[in-house]
Amino acid sequence: MNDPSTAPPLPFAAYSGREANDPAPPQSPEKKGRVEAGVGYLRRNFLSTVTDRDVPRVAEALQRWVAQTANQRIHGTTGRRPADAFEQIEAPRCCRYPPRATSR
Repeated sequence: MNDPSTAPPLPFAAYSGREANDPAPPQSPEKKGRVEAGVGYLRRNFLSTVTDRDVPRVAEALQRWVAQTANQRIHGTTGRRPADAFEQIEAPRCCRYPPRATSR
């Protein structure tokens, strides 16, 4: 397995001109902090209810669940609805990257 500490910068970071974040080692949730809590939330509250094995139907149900349930709840740490926090904090920071220059 490749050692992430010796990996080159992430391709997207190089493309976008932004600094790459140093990823946590694989299979080390204790080093990923609260990010991993979302996986447990998804498993307990959505995946535990899935009985259908049709991937497109499950994907559609997941999109509905995220929009109608997960993003509407009051987040335990922030005390805010994730949908509101995204619109107020993240969405204004999102930007479209210009097309990549092609050499001729």
